[in-house]
Amino acid sequence: MISSTWSATLDSLISMQEHVSSLAVEAGATAKQSLSISLIVEEIAVNIINYAYDTEESQTITIEFDKDSDHIYISFIDTGYAFDPLSAEEPDTTKDLNDRQIGGLGLFLVKQMADDIKYNRCDNKNILTVTLNLTN
Repeated sequence: MISSTWSATLDSLISMQEHVSSLAVEAGATAKQSLSISLIVEEIAVNIINYAYDTEESQTITIEFDKDSDHIYISFIDTGYAFDPLSAEEPDTTKDLNDRQIGGLGLFLVKQMADDIKYNRCDNKNILTVTLNLTN
């Protein structure tokens, strides 16, 4: 497992995406899978940056990357407010864009791209683990 920590700021976002995408390619991800992984990192990290903390103090996001022969596992860890994104209400994608509530589409996209997502709150940390199947 590879663990890396960044400041929970938008300035760190590109570094997070490039790092995780590079690890994914090294693990055998295709170019298409790497793009999906980059989008997943962006959506989850931006949600953490924008909503997990309400303090001006320096906060962090840790991303743990692991793999086996067929899967990539990416865990996003923060010490922000407890929030289970899997319990969030799904956006109504059948409504006209002008009639939809703002928000929720990023997590919806992550759920569509991932093969599995698990949330856990442990030791005052949010841990969201996204699994992607390399054989798809």
